[in-house]
Amino acid sequence: MPTITAGGTPQTIALPEGQVLNVSGGAGTAGVVYRLDPVLGGTNSLQSWTIGAGALAPIGPYAGEQRFLVTCSAGSVDASVMAAVLGAPRVVKNVAGLADSAGTLLPATGPAGVLNFNPARMRKWCAAKARVLSKSGRGVVALMGDSRTTGFGAAGTANFVGARAKNRAAQLAAILNAQGLPAHTDSFFCDGNINSVGATVPQYDPRITMGAGWINSGAFNVVQWTGFGIAFSNLTTLNAMTFTPDNPTDTADVYYLTRPGFGSFTISVGGNVIKTVDANVAQSIKKETVTFPRGANTITFMPVALGSGVFVYGCDCYDSTMPKISVWTLGNSGGGVANLIYNTYPWEGTQPFKLGVMTPDVVILDIGVNDANSAMALATYSQRLTTIVDNVHTGGSNCILSTFLPASLTSWPRAAPPLVQPYWDAITSVALAKGLPLIDHASRFGSYELANPLGLYADTLHQNGVAMADQAQVDGAVLLAA
Repeated sequence: MPTITAGGTPQTIALPEGQVLNVSGGAGTAGVVYRLDPVLGGTNSLQSWTIGAGALAPIGPYAGEQRFLVTCSAGSVDASVMAAVLGAPRVVKNVAGLADSAGTLLPATGPAGVLNFNPARMRKWCAAKARVLSKSGRGVVALMGDSRTTGFGAAGTANFVGARAKNRAAQLAAILNAQGLPAHTDSFFCDGNINSVGATVPQYDPRITMGAGWINSGAFNVVQWTGFGIAFSNLTTLNAMTFTPDNPTDTADVYYLTRPGFGSFTISVGGNVIKTVDANVAQSIKKETVTFPRGANTITFMPVALGSGVFVYGCDCYDSTMPKISVWTLGNSGGGVANLIYNTYPWEGTQPFKLGVMTPDVVILDIGVNDANSAMALATYSQRLTTIVDNVHTGGSNCILSTFLPASLTSWPRAAPPLVQPYWDAITSVALAKGLPLIDHASRFGSYELANPLGLYADTLHQNGVAMADQAQVDGAVLLAA
């Protein structure tokens, strides 16, 4: 590749997809690298880098071929093209002085793979864990994210079929149980938008049955869109929807949507109506707690009358005599940070946390792969991620951030290292700014190209149940160490 000297002809360099451009200057060098805009015939610049003495950070890789104009006004410039290093360790930038001289974030005392660990920022969770261990009360952990959180691929196939039982929440509950902290996943929240890729809710979670008339596909315009998929609704029949938890229960927290014109529905157990809920009130999201004799119970939801809709948001069942940690799945297939800050309706996005209706003790937030893949502006991503964290905190929950796993460079170049690195850095910056623990799953996996041969992916984007178990090890280690 060329060496350009002062006064020499600027060089145009083609950079193939998946490769990086290395540029360095000698002593006293001055020059500029311009990334050219192909839409305008390569006559203007999309981005530029100033060249001085020494090497610039590698430029790229990009999705699709790019062209660069390299100029030199003093000294000399060397430029070369080479393949991106997929397995290079992720360097966390020095933010707020909490890093060593090499720029690597210094973890507080805590589990391996966890940065900025500080139990003082997790007091609500610590209290919940103490309640469960002392058998004086229960606790809630919510895993919040996209299709990877919902569990696409968890059963080993590239779909949602059978995925609920092996998703990250189920794996985390198993890890906590194995370490002596009782936990379960006897809950559901919305549909996770799983029907967007061809699965039905009962295929994903066989504990749920939906009689004729019950749907989860946007029947009432956008009203039941919640940021975690679609709420379950029935506008046309008096048929039932049921949920059968894995474990014996005696209590259910039922979450539902309210709005003038909505109808009433009953909550039944064992054929007995426990509660009739009137949703024809001011627009909101509400919770109804019902109790019933302990046993292997099925919770039944049924509209009272035709002519108005009912909307069930979720249900969390538990045994009040045997306190455990309830691990919630709050995932949304195809979702990103925008889905978690929608605010047209009070039940959208993370507003339920603001309203204090959903009050998990701690939220593990893993969101961003879809944002990176769509090339969301980094400033927008950072601002929205910060808003989500603030919403979670306003609702009274602690928050842990997680870097999302890399995807295939060939299939999803914008979601693969090192192009995705700025989004991981943004997550790190928010964690530092808010004083939150950061689980660095991205560094643990390195790249799809390194992790896939180990049997950790269901396709080129989604990890499988084995990988979710790997993630749950670290998730659980953070929760247990606090």
